[in-house]
Amino acid sequence: MSDQWLTPLRFPLPRDLFELLPRNPAYKYEHVEGQAVLSPRPRYYHAVLDLEAAELPHPASVPIRLLQEEDWAALPLLFHSAFAQYLPFAALPESQRYATAQAALATTRSGGDGPLVSPACFVATQATTVIGAILITLLPPGDPEEFSTYAWGGQLPEDALDRAEGWPHLTWILVDGLQIGQGIGTALLAAAVTALRQLGYNDLLSTFLLGNEISTMWHWRCGFRLLSYPGSARRRFPPGDLSDSF
Repeated sequence: MSDQWLTPLRFPLPRDLFELLPRNPAYKYEHVEGQAVLSPRPRYYHAVLDLEAAELPHPASVPIRLLQEEDWAALPLLFHSAFAQYLPFAALPESQRYATAQAALATTRSGGDGPLVSPACFVATQATTVIGAILITLLPPGDPEEFSTYAWGGQLPEDALDRAEGWPHLTWILVDGLQIGQGIGTALLAAAVTALRQLGYNDLLSTFLLGNEISTMWHWRCGFRLLSYPGSARRRFPPGDLSDSF
């Protein structure tokens, strides 16, 4: 995800109707000179899944296979369908969503989100159509409750994947909008978990936007444990040591 896809919103609205607007935590809501002004203030949370303890169903009716080179051509349309109703992509004009999907996936494919862990990337198919995909990338080793862990600051060691160095990260899980709720996402995760175990990894990190309740609940149901927000005062001060200014 990227903050640049959460665009500011401004539109005329009487004060009484402004007070009735549903609030999304990804935005700051203000009423200025007869207009509703919504300013992006995204907050991303991280969670971790214990791969050894994870027990996930794998519906036999959903064919799952490794991601292949030719599958990349189908992923932008799948991305568009999967996230059209969810922030930050729902805030984009319809005309920009497909191009944004292409750009996001190109970043992942080229290593911009960390090296792709290809043996743990899978697609779900229906006949010859790709209806789901999971893309796992590798983050650097470090404290998963620190911002610095979520981007490679230097050059990736050539044998990082061979030595299971770093943190595998669930960068994208895509399910066709008409297939959501059928267990496809969980089946894809189950396949990735099995592959990551075989590669020698113990944990899987993931990231979600505060305000995306569907993603939050899915992570919870699949067994992910919420991590402290990076920079949280709770991590800097022991219990009882917080000053009155917090």
